[in-house]
Amino acid sequence: MINYTEKIWGLPAAEMHGDWAEQRIKGLSMLALAKDALVRVFHGGNTGTKRTLADTFYYPESGTGLIYDTIKDELDARGCKILLNTEPSHVVHSNDRLQRVRCKNPGGEVEIEFRQVAESIPVGEFLNLLSPRPPARVLELQKKLHYRDQAYLFLTLDQPSVTSDQWIYFPEKSIPIGRMSEMRNFSDRMSPPGKTSLFLEFFCTEGDPIWNMDGDELFEHAIPHLERMRFTDRSKVRQHYHLRERNVYPVYDVNYQDYLNEIKSYLNGFSNLHCIGRPGRFRYNNQDHSLEMGFLAARSIIEGIRYDLDLVGSDKAYFERGPIPVEVPDEDTTGRNTATAAPQTNAISTTTVVASGQTIPTSEMQRPADTNVGQSLSQSVHRRSESTSPSRNSSDTASRMAGKNRTAL
Repeated sequence: MINYTEKIWGLPAAEMHGDWAEQRIKGLSMLALAKDALVRVFHGGNTGTKRTLADTFYYPESGTGLIYDTIKDELDARGCKILLNTEPSHVVHSNDRLQRVRCKNPGGEVEIEFRQVAESIPVGEFLNLLSPRPPARVLELQKKLHYRDQAYLFLTLDQPSVTSDQWIYFPEKSIPIGRMSEMRNFSDRMSPPGKTSLFLEFFCTEGDPIWNMDGDELFEHAIPHLERMRFTDRSKVRQHYHLRERNVYPVYDVNYQDYLNEIKSYLNGFSNLHCIGRPGRFRYNNQDHSLEMGFLAARSIIEGIRYDLDLVGSDKAYFERGPIPVEVPDEDTTGRNTATAAPQTNAISTTTVVASGQTIPTSEMQRPADTNVGQSLSQSVHRRSESTSPSRNSSDTASRMAGKNRTAL
């Protein structure tokens, strides 16, 4: 565990804050492991009460891109304008409100006025967009917040399968690959019949040797390790594709909270700003948590209540299986509506899904009390994909659908 942790973050474990473990392995202990093992032996599956031990999750049949394509389709249908290939250059503010944004695109510059802003730009980059500039102290602190970057190789293979796992992790530092995913094990639709693919992740920092490798160099760096571990060999590789991404993991060093709290205090002074997502909040979120932040930001705008987005993902159960925290407003001493914790959920449906011989009520999948935020998205995904595959995390229980269910987001 320590080796893998240091591999991800590029820091010695002694220099890391405990918050990352609190978020990702909260409640895990030797007793929890023993109980989970007994449940698996005598009952099959697990209790789902510890996030690290969850072995079932829901995944769109054609990949997570379906979610974002659906969001775009819903916005298009409502007459919303989406600007692609457009990058903000300045965010103009006055008093406690953001007023307008100047953007650059291939056609020139455009200026947009707004009433509310939800943004997921990395903290430091967003601060540097603000005009007038933030206080010098805030700008100095943001330089002390760091992100870990990633390089990726996507290999298409001329073989039907590599393993029956969705993910395999490589804690050994001598192996450059951090994590390997076989996409057809998430859904049969993710690869052509008789073929499979591997998605390889490399933890790095912009400018280091892994980051600076081109696709061919990184492939030559990785393929000997895949061959040595007998996953595949170069003769079976049809194509390889190379990607790089900055600001993937917010680095929780021992002092990060001191810097971040002061920066948040400044940003929270803007009454119409909602910082969301992993980069926008400098929070180690999963993808589903980031989507929930977007839903809660929308509710904040609609209801005039500032929900505490940092509560998203703070519960002990995985979001795929557990309740979503919902807050009710209290009136604070300043007269502004704020939000405090008060769990409240509605079941999405009582349809059942059969996966690997296990019947899973989709009533286990819950969302916040109905405000219609996210409801039309869920319905639209249902229309575009008749079923969503429950995937298993264990090597001997590759998921197969034996029925149809309503998509639950």
